[in-house]
Amino acid sequence: MKVDNSTAIGLGLAYSMILVGMVLATNFDIPLLLALFVYQPSSAALTVGGSLGAMIANYRMSTVKRFGDVMKASLFTNPKITQYVELINELVDYATEARRNGVLALDSRVEEVEDPFVKTGLQLAIDGAAPEQIEDLMTLEITALGARHGENQAMILKWGEMAPAYGMIGTLIGLIAMLANLDDPDAIGPSMAVALITTMYGSMVANMICIPVAGKLQIKTAAEVKNKEIVMSAILSIQNGDNPRIVRQKLMAYITPAEKLLIADDEA
Repeated sequence: MKVDNSTAIGLGLAYSMILVGMVLATNFDIPLLLALFVYQPSSAALTVGGSLGAMIANYRMSTVKRFGDVMKASLFTNPKITQYVELINELVDYATEARRNGVLALDSRVEEVEDPFVKTGLQLAIDGAAPEQIEDLMTLEITALGARHGENQAMILKWGEMAPAYGMIGTLIGLIAMLANLDDPDAIGPSMAVALITTMYGSMVANMICIPVAGKLQIKTAAEVKNKEIVMSAILSIQNGDNPRIVRQKLMAYITPAEKLLIADDEA
């Protein structure tokens, strides 16, 4: 696992620009900036805490417990998932072995396979499972992965949906407090600050955390599904005894023209 550069750079840029805007708005007065935008515990409690609580209430605890792992998944990436060229070369190698010596010849190599999905597919082919059974089992796993990841993404988006609403609740609370204390000039400022800052916090949670994180998770899910579809296609071809060249051409349909050139270079 390594840091996802686009996530880190994108969020870092977004936060930096917000900070620059705050600094310019307060005319480089850092104590004022902290007082206006940072030291607002009531606003943070209303917006962040309230929306998180509502999101938790919306889901089962088994889903909520994955929250930390889901956020981590958006910041880190497994490079092997998108190394399609290496994956195709590996699968074609298995196809070549099976074509030359029979599918049973792969039995001695199964334990060396790191990817559980590839290992399962090869084992099914070695065991002589029918193509329909192999396709059904592997498709079921891909579908389950998509559903599980979809629920994770929906959880983050739900938080982003609720945060602005709780920011508006904070705004109403601040306005009510301000109107109730119009005869006390010292109370008007803090009440107005709560009224406006909660709206800002809600918008920041939604647009600087939830929407980007959910979007990145969706992209990563698509990449993982693509990875598994390549594997399934290869396993079915191996089980069918297809020529390795046919297997390679079939798998190359999943990748970009640039990646196809890399495979062409490998063949050369």
